Order: sequence, then C-alpha cells, then structure tokens
Amino acid sequence: PSGAPLNFRATNVTSSEIWLEWEAPPPDQLNGKLEGFEIKFGRDIFSIELVSIDDPTRTSTMLQGLEPYTLYMVSIKAKNSAGIGPEAAMGVETKEGLPSKPRITHISNHQATSFYVNWEPPREINGKLIKYELQWIHDQDVKSRRIAGHLISTMTAYVSDLTPYTEYKVQVAAVTNGGRGEFSDQFPALTDVAAPGPPRNLNVTELDLNSVHLSWDPPLVYYKTIDNYLIKGFDHRGNDVNELVKGETTKHVLANLISNSRYHVKVAAITNAIFSNNKWVGDFTDTSIFTLGDYDERNKVIWDVGSNAMEGKPVQSGVHPGVIAGIVCGILILVIVGVLAVGYRFYTCRKCYQAAYLYLAVPNNGNSIQATVVTVDEPSEEKHYPDIDVTDFISHVKRMHMDGDIGFSQEFDEINRTSFVDRYSCDSSNLPDNRSKNRYINIVAYDHSRVILKTELGRLRQSDYINANYVDGYKKSKAYIATQGPLPQTFPDFWRMVWEQNTNVIVMITNLMEKGRRKCDQYWPSDGAETYGNINVKLITTVPRAHYTVRVFSLRNMKVKKRHSMKGVVERTVYHYHYTQWPDHGVPDYTLPVLSFVQKSAAQSGSENGPIVVHCSAGVGRTGTYILIDSMIAQIQEQQTVNIPGFTQHIRRQRNFLVQTEDQYIFIHEVLVEYLLGNGTTEVRDDQMSSHLSDLEQPARGVILPTITDTTLLERQFQLITEYVPSEMDLSAALKPVNLEKNRPGSIVPVNLKRVLLPARPGIDGSDYINATYLQGYKKSSEFIVTQHPTEDTMEDFWRMVWDKNSPVIVVLSSFDDVDYKEFWPPKGSSIDVDSGNFRLAMKDELIPNNDLGTVTAEFILDSIQYDYTLMTRILCVTNWPKFCTELHKVLDVIVETHGFLNSLECGPIIVMD
Repeated sequence: PSGAPLNFRATNVTSSEIWLEWEAPPPDQLNGKLEGFEIKFGRDIFSIELVSIDDPTRTSTMLQGLEPYTLYMVSIKAKNSAGIGPEAAMGVETKEGLPSKPRITHISNHQATSFYVNWEPPREINGKLIKYELQWIHDQDVKSRRIAGHLISTMTAYVSDLTPYTEYKVQVAAVTNGGRGEFSDQFPALTDVAAPGPPRNLNVTELDLNSVHLSWDPPLVYYKTIDNYLIKGFDHRGNDVNELVKGETTKHVLANLISNSRYHVKVAAITNAIFSNNKWVGDFTDTSIFTLGDYDERNKVIWDVGSNAMEGKPVQSGVHPGVIAGIVCGILILVIVGVLAVGYRFYTCRKCYQAAYLYLAVPNNGNSIQATVVTVDEPSEEKHYPDIDVTDFISHVKRMHMDGDIGFSQEFDEINRTSFVDRYSCDSSNLPDNRSKNRYINIVAYDHSRVILKTELGRLRQSDYINANYVDGYKKSKAYIATQGPLPQTFPDFWRMVWEQNTNVIVMITNLMEKGRRKCDQYWPSDGAETYGNINVKLITTVPRAHYTVRVFSLRNMKVKKRHSMKGVVERTVYHYHYTQWPDHGVPDYTLPVLSFVQKSAAQSGSENGPIVVHCSAGVGRTGTYILIDSMIAQIQEQQTVNIPGFTQHIRRQRNFLVQTEDQYIFIHEVLVEYLLGNGTTEVRDDQMSSHLSDLEQPARGVILPTITDTTLLERQFQLITEYVPSEMDLSAALKPVNLEKNRPGSIVPVNLKRVLLPARPGIDGSDYINATYLQGYKKSSEFIVTQHPTEDTMEDFWRMVWDKNSPVIVVLSSFDDVDYKEFWPPKGSSIDVDSGNFRLAMKDELIPNNDLGTVTAEFILDSIQYDYTLMTRILCVTNWPKFCTELHKVLDVIVETHGFLNSLECGPIIVMD
C-alpha cells in the first residue's frame, strides 16, 4: 500500500490498556487486496512489540498489559501480498495506576499524646502523587489523616490526640489519580508516659512537737510506674518544706518542723519520661493544714483536706428594674416592626402576583415549587426588529444600559408580550403516559417542532415522545435540539435521540444539584461503560477546564450488528461540553469564559453531523442563551449584523420561554460585545504565536477598534483590560474601617466579587477579610490567589488563608527587609500556633537557594490540632524579580518549577505574593 491507515486514534482506557481505532487507506492507495494491519508499540526503541491483525475489515483493537502512566509510541501500517505500507503514528500515555507501598523509616519526637511519623515515598508511583493516607491503630480502633499539598521526597507527619504509654501500629499509603495504593508494613510506635494523677487519701498524724507522719494511697491513674513522690509544704512564716521519696513507699515522716507553727502540706506523684530526661510531676493532693504545738489529746489525727477555697466578697445578683423595662420595650418595638414588614411584603407580593403571568417550574416528583415571574400583558402582534450593524452595536448596548437598563427592560417586556405561548399545541406532552417524562409540569414541548423518536416495528407500546424541540440557528434549520435535563426514566430516550439525530456534541449548562435542589440527573457513566436502552455509552476521557469539563463518549448501538452495518453506523464519538460555573441564580459574572465555551463546543460539530443537543434543567433559560449567542456569532461572521430581539422572537415559536429572564437577555448582549472587542478571537494556537505577536505590534485597526494615532493593537488591548475601575461599592469590604489597617498603604485592594473569604470568627467584625483575590487559571476557576506581603498584624490571617484554602505553593515576588517586608514564618526548630491554636506551623527544612533560577525555597508543615489532617506547603522566594528576568526564558523556568510542586488538580490555589 502507498497510503497509511486513516483517522488513527489512540485512547488511554485504563492504566494498562490503550484502545486503538483506524480506517483502511483509500482504495486508490491499497495497490492490491488489503490483507490486514501491523501495529507496533513501545516505550522506546528497545521495547517495541508487534501486533499483527490479519482481518482486513477490523478497525479497532485493545493493547493490554501496559505500564501505568507511561508514554507509548504507537504506529499502524496496512499490508497486502506485496508488503507493508507507510505508517500512521502517535504517542499516547496510559492512565495513572496504583502506587506501590511507601516505607516508614522511623518514629520521632515521642510525646505522651503525639509523635512524628517519617517515611519514604513509593518506589513506583505510577502517576502523580496527590496525597498520603496515614493510619494509626490500637487494638481495633483505626484512625487516619490525609496529608496533601506539596509532597516531598522524605515525608514527616504529626499524629496527635493519642493515649499516653500506648503502643500503636502505624501504616501509610500513597494515593494517585488512579486510586490508593497498598499500605506500608506496619511500624510500631510507642507514646511516652504522661504525668500521673493525684495521690489519694492523704492523712497527717502528729507524732510530737516537731514531726508528723504522712500516709497516702497511690494515684488511680498513672503510666508505667510511679518513680517518686514529691512532698511540698510551707509554714505561716514562709519556710518551705520539699522532700522527695521513692515511688515504692506511700508513707513518710516529716521531721525537724517548728513547733507552734501552722503548716500546709500536699503530695504529688512523679513518673520519669521514657524518651527523654524529663520528669513528669502529676497533680497534687488537696492541701492538708495542721498546727504543731496546739496539742489536743482528743484529736491527734488531723486532716483538713480541701481547704483551698479562696476568701472573697459575696456577689450580688439581680438586674435593675429600669433595665428590665428597657428590654421589654425593645422587644415590643421589634415585634411591631416585624408585623408591619410582613404585612407590607404580603401586600406587595399580592400586587405582583395579580399583575403577572406566573410560570411555575414544578418538579413532578417533589414538593417544592420554584417560581419565575415573567410580566406579560395580552399578546399583541409581533414587532419587527431591524438588524444592527456591528459598528453600531457596542454604542447600542451602552444606550440600552442607560437609566438602570431601561432599554433592555422595555425591549424584553415587549418580546414577552408578543410571545404567543398558547398559540401552539403541546398535546403529546400532556398525554398521561408522557407526563412522568417531563421534569417540570409546565415546561412542555410544542407539537409542531418536537423531536419524534423512531419506533421499532412490532413495538406498539414504544413511545416516540421526549421533551425536546428542534430550534433553528442562523440560516440553518434544526441546528439545535433544546431539551430538558434528562430524568432517570428518560435516559434511554435521551441517548436514543442522540443516536437517531446523528448528534456528536451535547452541551450541558447546569450542575446536577444547585442550591440543594436536583436540577438534572447524571445520564452518563462516571467510569467505564453503561447501557441505556439499546445504546451503550462508554466514557473515553474527561478533560477538566476552569469553567467547564469536556467528556468524550463512544456510543454503540447494541441492536446493530457490525457485519450488517455501513461504516460508522455501529460506533460513534460524542463530545459532552459541560459548563460548571453558571451560578445558582442569575448569570455568570464574566462573559469571556462563556464566549470561549460557546465557540469551542460549537466548533466541535461538523457540517456532516446532526443538531447540537443543548440542555440546562428545564431546557429554556440557559439553553436559549447558548443558542442566541452561537447564532448571533454566525450572523456577525456572515452579515456583520446583529438582531437579538428578532431572533429571540423566532426561536420562541419553536420552544416556549427560550431566554427566560431579563438578566439572560442582557448577558447575551454583553457576550457579543466581548466577541466584537476581541475581533472574534479568544485563543491563539501555539504555532501561531509568533505571527500573532507581530500583529499586536501593528496599529489598532478594525471594524470595532478604530485607528488611534501611534497606538498598537497591543496597547489598545492593554487599555481595554485596564479601563475598568471598580466602584466603592465593589470595594466595600476592603474599605470598611475595621479592615483599612489590614491593607498596606497605597496597595491594591480586592473587589468583593473575587476576594478570598476567611472563616469568620463569631462576634469579630472583619475577621473574614484578607487583602487577597482569586484569579482564574487554565484548568481551575480559582487556580491562583494574589495577595500582598503580610504585615505583622496580618501574618496570622495569611496562614489561616493558606490552611483554609489548602495551598501547596506560595510564590513570593516581594523583596525582604528588616522593616516593612519581614519573614512571616517561624525559624527552623520552632513552631507557632495559629488561628487560636487550631493548627501548628513549623519549618521543615532550611531555606535552599537555587542560584541558576534566582530562587530560594523552604518546606513547611501545618498540622491540625483538632482534626486528623496535615498540609505540606512550600515557599518559593523569587529574588530580584523582575530584574533578573532580563533573560526571558527564566520567567518560564520559574513557572515550570512552581507547577512542578503541584501534585494534582485536587491541590488548592497557588498563592502569589507581591
């Protein structure tokens, strides 16, 4: 053959399997009868393996027995009787597997209720190490803690809340994205002894004018042994009495006392530590008080135990009658205000209800009612809306925003008035057999545009109904299918529709649960494959991004036999674009992520594919928003015009309530403004970066961006991204008087929307504030935290943030001095308690310089006092930033080193300090 196999694809299915798919070379390149294929794969040139396939009709196979988390080079060639043709090749990495077991090396710093466990990582990690699970066992009691963050080569973990003088068995296991590996061999760990309890029943017997006999019983609680007893006392003149006796005895004579003196005496037990030279002195008995020389024959045995009570003045209780009267009056005023507020609320709500059309999205399997009020009058004739040229669109949007968005309100109200909701029948949705297939009882499918499922011959009871409608795109009929979030009983119907409509892109714009309510049910397998009706759905891969997740499915129709089918009918690839950052109510805070999501998902659907299936929960609000944005982008690209109200009217004839709220309607305009400002470009391919940089150096010309003298496109873009100035309302938390001193003079402060919130301390105003802001990354919406260099007053808040946000890496770009920018951590060998003792911070290793990069690093351990959790974090100090970055590649080197400290997406945000 002169041609290589076509459409060669390799997918990592498990940690030891790779699935291969291909198509035969074109017939004109076979040069004979196709006899089969030859597949080669290996980690390197020294480990090549050969698989020969002699079935020329075969187009897939599974490679098995591979090493976990390993890059394999795979190639395939077609063969005929004359020989083997050219290859198609690619690299693919197997999924992560289970790590081998770590090795515990020793136990250190034995205390009565704690110790440190030290271990080495697994020899074979088989993936990215994301955390360890440490267990300590006594009898049948098993406790554990997770150690996450920056995981270094030699690990140390603090274990606390233990029982003194108790032997534990300790074991540790490593965890990758492939799962938890085998636990290490158990290692014995003995806690040290603790101080004993107080001796009991202290008796004092006077022997003569200068001596007494003491006796007592051993403590009820002690550990290992009682090594000594300490007798401690003093007389009324201040003369001390201190004597140490052996632990075997429980009696002693105090001699050489002074007659006619009043003595206070008590006894404590002492236990020697096992792992140090410490002596643990326990609690003392209650003090016995006796007087020598005031001799009474009737009472030689004296005990006056428990005379530690302190003298004090009596405490008066009660409250002044005036205070009581004031409290009662205050309560009465609050009750009256509450009644008036409820009455006013009832009155205004009643007015709104009478003046509005009430759209109820009611789950048919729940008791709760969600209501969205859309104000409409009697339907009138539809208004004709003219197209708007893109050169006028941005100024048009600004005008619509004036006077509190009055333009948008009037236009959206007019669309609602002219939407003939009751004009179209929806009889199929209301059939008794179909009502249970509707997620909400009044979100129905119009009969004239509904998707009709195919029914099989001989299956009279098979329904053709699904709550879904065809929706037009720009100059494309039935470009989309708008549907509800599938219910468990409609999973087979949903996948049947996807198969029958030849859909290759599903767009999901809802989370499964929002505000504690079920919005959609998971209709795809979490791993592996599941069969829904006749359609087998196999999860091939999952790709997380900051605001959405892409899943790739392989669909197989179990009713179609391969030997009876045409090419491509039995198995198909479907892409599932799931937007995960749409808020529970309202619209997203930023337009760019939504714009990027729409463009990427829509581009995945080719002209040969069927409609894009779009759903949210009810399949009307967010679904309509997506369809409007994508369709208007198509109109801009072809006609350089926009017509949002006209297109909204058009698609509402195909499914009711598409674009459900005014906020969604405004958001569509804002996304299109974002599209125009960026000239339709949201990303640049890496192979186009050089030419793109050259374009940025050119004058800022374009339809939307007029030429500005001596202004390059790069400068114009910088103006666009910096022209936003937050209002004082946006900065209200940072500008509160209680928080002002937490901001460095002249520093930038966080906007409310993206500021980092600390756990609030009850009764302390401003305790949730720190000058820190979340920033989006490529894979996570809060991948970074940007903050100021801590001051002495905010150092504890900074470490509270590190702990609460589980941050594994702290990048310090500021320079240190001894005045304003001091070190904000304890020195090696010491620790500090943070957050009122909730966790302990200690430096593990000294600062380690890297002269090539101009960086200094240090390891830190944060141990919870209350819970079984340890966080490892690393500080990376970048010295002379940005001065040393005259060699630009070093900037990237620092970034690469920073990301090298991360173990997985489960890590918290990277903190960047300046």
